[in-house]
This record gives sequence, C-alpha cells and structure tokens, in this order.
Amino acid sequence: MLLDLVSFFFALLALQKLADLAVDNLSKFASLTGLVKFGVAMLFISTATSLPELSIALTASVMGYSSVASSALMGSVIVLISFVAGICIAFYGARVGKREKDHTLMAFSVVAALLLFALAYGFGELYGLLALIFFFALAKRILSIREERILKRRSGIKELLSCTATLVVLFIAIVFTAWIVNYETHTLAITLGISETAIGATLIAIISSLPDLLVCLNAFKKGEQEILMGDVVGTVFIDLLLGLGVVSLVSPFSTNFSILILISFLLLTFVVFAAFLSEKELDRYHGLVLLGLFVLYSILAASL
Repeated sequence: MLLDLVSFFFALLALQKLADLAVDNLSKFASLTGLVKFGVAMLFISTATSLPELSIALTASVMGYSSVASSALMGSVIVLISFVAGICIAFYGARVGKREKDHTLMAFSVVAALLLFALAYGFGELYGLLALIFFFALAKRILSIREERILKRRSGIKELLSCTATLVVLFIAIVFTAWIVNYETHTLAITLGISETAIGATLIAIISSLPDLLVCLNAFKKGEQEILMGDVVGTVFIDLLLGLGVVSLVSPFSTNFSILILISFLLLTFVVFAAFLSEKELDRYHGLVLLGLFVLYSILAASL
C-alpha cells in the first residue's frame, strides 16, 4: 500500500510538471500562430491545463474505470470555477467584457443542456456524438482565425515545427503518466475501501487544477484577466464535451446517485457564476462565495 501511495503521488507530481511544460509550449505555439489572448486561453491554454484530468479520464475509460473518468472531468470543472476563479477574483477582482461573458454563457448553456439530456438517457453513444459535434464546431471556428493569420508568420515556421515536436513528446509522456495514476487510483480505492468516484472528484480534480491556478494567477498579476474567462470556457468545452464525449463512446455508463450529485452541483456552480456575470465588476465578495462553494463541494464529494 505504501508503495502504491508513493507511486500515485509521484505520478501526479510528474503529471503536473509535464502539464506546466505543455502550457509553456502551447502558449508559444499560440503566439507563433497569432491567436488573440482569449482564443489562446480558450483553446490552447485550457487544453494544456486540462491535460492531467483529460489524460487520466481517457486512459481510465479505456481501462474500464468510467467512474474515475467522469468524476475527474466534472470535478475539475467545478474546482476550476469555484476554487481557481474564486481565489483570483477574491484577491484581484475582475471585470468581464461582453465577448467573454457571451462565450461563457453559451458554454454553460450548451453543456447544461447536454448534461440534462444525459440525466435522462445516460452517457452513451448519442451523448458522445452530440458532445463531439459541439466541440469540433467550436474548435473549427477558433482555428479558422489561426489559419488566416498564420500566413503572415511564415518566418517562424522552423520555430513552430520545433515547438510542435516538443508538444508531441510531452503529450506521449503525459498519457503514460496518466496510465500510472489510473492504475494506482484503482488499487488504492480497493485497498482503502474508498470509491473511485470520490478519489476522482476530490484528489484528482483538485490536484489537476493546480496548473489552471498558476496560469490564471500569473495572468491576473499582468492584468490579463481575459485569460481566466478563456480558461473557464475552454475547460468546460474540453472536459465536458471532448473528454466526456470520448469517454461516453469508449466506455458508456449510466447515471447513478454519485453522478447525479456531481451533475447537480456542476449545474449549481454554472448558475451562481452566470448570475455573477450580470454584475459590471466582480469583487472579493463574489470570490468568497465561489470559495464557499468549493468548500461545500469538497465535503460533499468526499462522501460519494
């Protein structure tokens, strides 16, 4: 058991380090292609910071651990909005532009509708197909902007190829490390008598959100608050459309009590954050409310 614990935490630490390196390289990649900051955060930075839970979820679904996959993905979104956004807003405050607000509300509406559909029909092939259709439609829209601008940046093609090669190596390393995390999660759950859902919704979700916290805090210090909103929107789409979409296709699962609780809390988090966006400016009060949601979620998720 001690060896399993050591392997689990070392694998998680390695996953975080690999994700940090991926964030740096994806930021460089996005800069070379000329994307605007919100687009960079929404598609590239959110992809990189979501790699821990995304890689864990995808490998978990292949290994047949759908409870770990679903709880890690939904839990990570809840932690991002309540904990990461809560800390940033509590310390620095935030002013959300109309574009960021519209994209956030659109993301919440699309995902909420799909989750309500899943409550009735489960996370099967139909959910997976619908989720992937919505995700790739969004990705195509963002990438079309990049394709128009990349023509002006041909001088950086060598640097772009080098960055791309580095990303491929990092992604392979991340997938391998995620496999170790999944294996040890399953082993520890059996040994300690803790449900895989609880581990995925708490420990994995919280630790995998650390890259988001570091990226967003650095962005706020530099006055680039749109990075947070782009990360929120991107993570919602990547985790709950791409991630859950693939998981539903590879390893379909029904909605049990634990999943019902997670979906309910996720929708509550959406409603609270969307209500805050109606304000012209978010201050410490809004941040503390979000952190209160995080505390409540942690207590609830630990009992699943």
